[in-house]
Amino acid sequence: MGDLPPLTAVLDPTQGTVTLSSPEVLPLTVRRESVDRLADSWNVVPTLKRLPYGLITFSAVRLMTNATSVTVIVQATSSCRPSKEPPERSTTPQATAELAHTLTPWANGLDPTLVAELILHDDVDRHHVQLITEPTADPHATAQALAAGLPMVFDTPRAIVTAVAVLPSGHNLHISALRG
Repeated sequence: MGDLPPLTAVLDPTQGTVTLSSPEVLPLTVRRESVDRLADSWNVVPTLKRLPYGLITFSAVRLMTNATSVTVIVQATSSCRPSKEPPERSTTPQATAELAHTLTPWANGLDPTLVAELILHDDVDRHHVQLITEPTADPHATAQALAAGLPMVFDTPRAIVTAVAVLPSGHNLHISALRG
């Protein structure tokens, strides 16, 4: 498929889905390219939908069958408002794939009952990883359990406890622990 625009991967183990989306700093025409190219390689027809608040979504869906069926959703979403000039790209699809591969052993060690989503963001000029937890009575403890052994700093407590940790790869891990 060649070089694709940056993609953010959202893994949702509870739904068995992987959602790939392009950063919103890119124009819809660029984001749409990744949907078109993946849809073409999957032999599916992308769909365009109008959403509330002037948003438009363009997506392709593929059901991948292996040991466990995983639904892959590729999506480009854009508001009708003009976007800023995107930063110059310094990431590559290969670097994103390498980061995903590097983080696999760490991610496999996470308690799946605590993780709602694991997101690998390609922000055009850098990568970062985000964990969103299942709702819990003690979000601080949940964030600490998920970042065990990693240097970590908490933000001020609120309905969602946020923390930032540093992964062994050197990338930032943003944890959003939901209060149950």
